Amino acid sequence: MDSTPIFLFALSAIMAFGTGLYLKHTYALSRRWSQAKGDEGESYASQLLDDVGCYDRLEGLVIGDGALETMAEVDALVKAPGCLINVETKNWSGLITPGEEFWEIEYANGNKVTRKSPLRQAHRQSSVIASHYPGVPVETLVLMVGRARFRDGYIPAGVCTKATLGQEVRKMFATEATDLQKAAADYQWARIVDWAFDAKADERAETYKERLERKYGQRRWESWYRFALYTIGLGMVAVLLLEQAYLAGRSGVILPARSFLDLL
Repeated sequence: MDSTPIFLFALSAIMAFGTGLYLKHTYALSRRWSQAKGDEGESYASQLLDDVGCYDRLEGLVIGDGALETMAEVDALVKAPGCLINVETKNWSGLITPGEEFWEIEYANGNKVTRKSPLRQAHRQSSVIASHYPGVPVETLVLMVGRARFRDGYIPAGVCTKATLGQEVRKMFATEATDLQKAAADYQWARIVDWAFDAKADERAETYKERLERKYGQRRWESWYRFALYTIGLGMVAVLLLEQAYLAGRSGVILPARSFLDLL
């Protein structure tokens, strides 16, 4: 029996497997790059918040300790006289077209990606904060620290840039608050600080990350499973095409494609 078809099948399988490993490695690098960019953005945001006088704040705070739906990770939580300000930082670039649920980003090379609206993300975080610490208004602010621009100059309400951060913060700090509201803000802020620095703070942060990984990691595995099926099918097609080319080279006649099992 001619072993060439079997060799071609093995070669295609190796190529498909190698492609999968390469894409997995590329995906891992992309995640690490995104994490590094996010950390850089949060560090820059910290400096900006100092510059505008937001000294009473906590950063990298995990709120809640229960089901994932009742927890949230907050980039920065600022105490104002009569409210709390939840600041979500995004270190993005490109031209942004904002929508209610998703934002489309167009990069300089023409590529486009769609991401969930950071405003929706931040409002969810604010809702979690308010549910755990009631009686104090929680304002929401998305801070864009990267080189992103908004199409037609339209910046949604609740979003600020490096240039407009001070204006937005001063507006929130200037909001009139009664003595009762100020007392409630002081009380809940003291509770949040105790929560942020208690003995289980690091454990909660790890638990939150693990739960996120389980939730979204499962989706990634499903994506990889679909990718594996796709590459196997592609490999089968490649085997048939390679065999046809091989047989045509031997006989000078293009034969009808046979089933994959016929190759063995």
